[in-house]
Amino acid sequence: MDHKIKKLKILSIGFDWNGIGRGNYEKSMEKLNRDGLNTEFNDVFIIYAGSRIGRDIAQKDPEFLAWHFNLLVKNRILYDVFFIFALPLALLYEKFRPDIFYFCDFAHIISAIIPAKILRSKIYFRLYNLPTQLALSKGRIGKIYYLYYRVAEKLLYRFVDQFIAINNTTKKYLMDLGVKEEKIILNIPNTIARDEEYIKSADEKIIRKKYSISPDKKIIISIGSLIKEKGFDQLIKAFAGLKRDDLILAICGKGPEEEKLKKLSFNFGISKRVIFAGLVDRKDIWGYLLGSDIFMLFSKSESLGMVFWEAMYAGLPVIGTPVGGVKETIGDDGKRGFYWNNDIENFSEKIDFCLNDKYQKEREELINRAKKFVIERMKQKININEIFNLK
Repeated sequence: MDHKIKKLKILSIGFDWNGIGRGNYEKSMEKLNRDGLNTEFNDVFIIYAGSRIGRDIAQKDPEFLAWHFNLLVKNRILYDVFFIFALPLALLYEKFRPDIFYFCDFAHIISAIIPAKILRSKIYFRLYNLPTQLALSKGRIGKIYYLYYRVAEKLLYRFVDQFIAINNTTKKYLMDLGVKEEKIILNIPNTIARDEEYIKSADEKIIRKKYSISPDKKIIISIGSLIKEKGFDQLIKAFAGLKRDDLILAICGKGPEEEKLKKLSFNFGISKRVIFAGLVDRKDIWGYLLGSDIFMLFSKSESLGMVFWEAMYAGLPVIGTPVGGVKETIGDDGKRGFYWNNDIENFSEKIDFCLNDKYQKEREELINRAKKFVIERMKQKININEIFNLK
């Protein structure tokens, strides 16, 4: 980091049941650095919600300070209201004067409006997902959250000084909301660059060795939280409809839908060919990808689909659903991957293309187009200090 660039004080709010702020500050800082917050240079104050109550100083120079609040529930709306009062009190107690309030949820903006005006701070907003689309993928409760997110978006986007979009799909979402294009900067998260050492040392045989998968079997891998919006139920149904017994489906991830998905695979009579691998460490996931033959994920909502990028970078043909950032990533059906269109015969043909030697040349061309796309997109990287100095 060029120390002529202004060192920033950054305040953010996070929900640590999504895997950040549970006490493993090294991983928390990795995630923030992936998004360009530069915790090795900037002072960062994170208010976490959900796991416990406490105050921690993870590092002192630069400062990484964490406050934890647990209201004994995981209701996002309750926490959003709570932060209206908690955030100003936390700033007063710590005597922390942010240059930037950095948020990823529209509803959090309201808690910073008055403090930002008093302290002459900027409000930055990074759009990670497509909130209203994501809400509608959650069933009945999703309709309530859809209305809540839509109202929050419409009322609060005007208070944001700088928007950060992670791809063209999220940029369009912001512009459709009414945000002017000149207020949006494209800054793509890069989980691949941080994993370079893992990629170099990856063991391609790890998944076959761990689960005793014979060489004559082909592996379809899927990675994601086992939640409704990731569409694993549809993936299992589609897999069950394939008229071939040389395939293994490996699902990597944990979540509340796990037992239902295991029961579903049992009911379809394919439980012996479906592996629930649980959470796989970052140092091993590249071995899983490199040792597999196809990547699939049938998400109902996806803002970027970074896991598709990782699979494409690993040289796997990918099959997804034409939603959000996945559609931007794959392009037309067959350009950089394929789509599941609820047609099992069409799906079977795509599986055949991905595995049959007679399509090797065409498959390699598709894989090369996909990897080139990922490499080019990863170059669009800018950190928060550079963004701040542009203004």
